[in-house]
Amino acid sequence: MADVQVKQSDNTMILSKEFDAPRTLVFEMFKNPEHLASWWGPTGMPATIVSFDFSPGGVWHYYMQGPDGTKYWGKATFKEIDEPNSLSYIDVFSDEAGTVNPDLPQGLTLVTFDEHDGKTTLRMVGEYQNAEEIEKLTEMGMIEGVTDTWNQLEALIEKHKTL
Repeated sequence: MADVQVKQSDNTMILSKEFDAPRTLVFEMFKNPEHLASWWGPTGMPATIVSFDFSPGGVWHYYMQGPDGTKYWGKATFKEIDEPNSLSYIDVFSDEAGTVNPDLPQGLTLVTFDEHDGKTTLRMVGEYQNAEEIEKLTEMGMIEGVTDTWNQLEALIEKHKTL
């Protein structure tokens, strides 16, 4: 499995990975909540989707549950969707009711799906208030979590290519 590439600047984190699949298939893994629930979240912390409205202004509310039973809540509000090219959303940490946790980083995330020669480069650009928020996310294990999550996505894509 290929490594996730990471680039950082003052208030931006860019993560990218190439998948051996057409972008329509990779995009479908984000669009379909059943697929999304099967790969989102690090190994051992599966995601449970509470609500999912994949439309501009729609909300995706979920939690990832750790081995000790702790639930880590998140919420994304979709801004733009240009299927199968890109999507953007406001990404926040929340509680069970969907209330934003103001003590944790919030960002605008742009995800692009660039196809070339039958392969798709998935690129996630997160813009945050400042470098401290990116540092906090890094300390929380975001890079390792995204790497693990995208490796699970890669395995799911391979499975769906053979169906």
